[in-house]
Amino acid sequence: VFANKIRGDLLRSGITFIPEVTNNEKETRVNFIIDECTVDYGQPEKDGLFGDFYTERTIKVSGSYFISARQNVDKFVITQKDSVNVSDIEKIENRSYPFTRGDLPSEPFFSSLLEPFIAVGAAAITVILFFSIRSK
Repeated sequence: VFANKIRGDLLRSGITFIPEVTNNEKETRVNFIIDECTVDYGQPEKDGLFGDFYTERTIKVSGSYFISARQNVDKFVITQKDSVNVSDIEKIENRSYPFTRGDLPSEPFFSSLLEPFIAVGAAAITVILFFSIRSK
């Protein structure tokens, strides 16, 4: 899954690859192993009063790589954070790859209760003002 992405990133950063040689010439090989790949979601928060829920997503990939020319193994950790719409999470995660899925915390109770309360309250105040002003 990651091989072409990593090759592309290496090529864009200026690293060139030596074509595979079949005779006894020395070649440099890069092998990498992914040890851990996790997706974590933060607490959902509303974007404005009547906006959508957004959450901070943290993706962490760690592992090790071996470069044959240097003859040593090094470790790497890549962490990426972004903000995603909670309703888009099902589209973002790929069910074929379990490492793309994370546990999403439930939405806060009071924020889901606040919107209907404000809407009903605004409607009630409108009706009260309409009849009280009209009767004068």
